[in-house]
Amino acid sequence: MDRVADCIHRYPSPALDAATRCVAPLTVDSLLLGDPGRERLEQFIAGVFHAAYGATVLEYLPLLFSLEQEGIIQAALGLRSARGQSLFCEQYLDTPLDYHVQREFGRPVNRGQLMELGNLAGSIPGMSVTLYLLAVAALDQAGISYLVFAANRTVRRSIRRCGFQTRVLGEAQARCLGERASEWGSYYQGCPQVILADIGDGVEHGMKHPLIGELWRREQPLIATLADAIRCQRC
Repeated sequence: MDRVADCIHRYPSPALDAATRCVAPLTVDSLLLGDPGRERLEQFIAGVFHAAYGATVLEYLPLLFSLEQEGIIQAALGLRSARGQSLFCEQYLDTPLDYHVQREFGRPVNRGQLMELGNLAGSIPGMSVTLYLLAVAALDQAGISYLVFAANRTVRRSIRRCGFQTRVLGEAQARCLGERASEWGSYYQGCPQVILADIGDGVEHGMKHPLIGELWRREQPLIATLADAIRCQRC
């Protein structure tokens, strides 16, 4: 057994275990700007960030996913394609993201294969991890190669416990945002870093994890729904 898979089996995440063995059925929704229910989901994200960091969220990514149980939102995240536009995380970098991908992995990449994750929020332990895992599988099905996001200590710890290998591109420093940094409350006290993830590698390792593999097999219809929404966002 390889070292990553071995660490996964010896140090499973309690939150991941609880989320993947939940009894109530999961439902997901994908919402673009102007879609019914979008405002409700934005309010959920804003509420979680304000409670956790005293932050005022003023920007939401174009494509938002929600994870619900029995009609109650449990987690949310947003995605943005790099095709034809700059990403929020690129404010923290000295060069465009595609340059970093080529430097880290030794091969050129079309910006249409890159997406950014943000607005990650959860109200119950384990649910934001569950939605992240569903999104990773959906990104793979949609043909996305790499995912970039800013992750504080808590998020980085959750990703490591899932067994995913990522690359750190640099520190996500508040000064890069100028006056807008004050909107984020205490968020930057968590020392966020700009993280680059190889989606294909993540799926390969995830399939070796008994809980993640079980989640992906059980929720394949939800993953397919999310993948369709991602394909439309890439267009």
